[in-house]
Amino acid sequence: MSRISIFKKQREFIKDTIIQTAIDLFREKGYENVTIDEITLKIGIAKGTFYNYFKSKRDLLVYWSSKCFANIDIKSSMDKTKKAEENLCCLLKSYVRAISEERLLFTSFITEIGTTNVSQSDTSKDFNFTALIRAVISNSYDGAEILSGKSELKVLILNNVIFSAIVGWVCSNNEIDGLEDHLMELTRICLYGMFEKE
Repeated sequence: MSRISIFKKQREFIKDTIIQTAIDLFREKGYENVTIDEITLKIGIAKGTFYNYFKSKRDLLVYWSSKCFANIDIKSSMDKTKKAEENLCCLLKSYVRAISEERLLFTSFITEIGTTNVSQSDTSKDFNFTALIRAVISNSYDGAEILSGKSELKVLILNNVIFSAIVGWVCSNNEIDGLEDHLMELTRICLYGMFEKE
């Protein structure tokens, strides 16, 4: 194994250790109550080492959240034999399940990013709801019809509606059980109202 490979593996190990330690502490004490000093002390690394991987605690949380969403299997949300509504429902179910499994961390994540569109965040290039929604609609039976004319604006509106609804729902401490139905109702309004063929 070359020295570069060993160095790369060490960097990956350190980054994974920082993420796992931070997430464990966030779960134990709450995101707001954990400092970077606590994370680095628990691992036994210098504070500067933390900053070699993440700009801030917020950056780490956004990175972790993006990886959680990126790991969701979305193949079933891209079925060309199904309508966009069905495929989006499948995608939203996956997201709601991920949010419910880590409710406190996702609440902190949503609070941290506020109502800013995640896909525009500098801290998470991989976390792009807009591109995912576009892909799901494009890979649907009626995708071409829905996306005809001003498709970028249509996808952006749907993205913002879904994301704003998640922010509002989670931050209001509503039961997760109702979130999926709420998101699907809003999605239907977008698909068959604002997305009506011009």
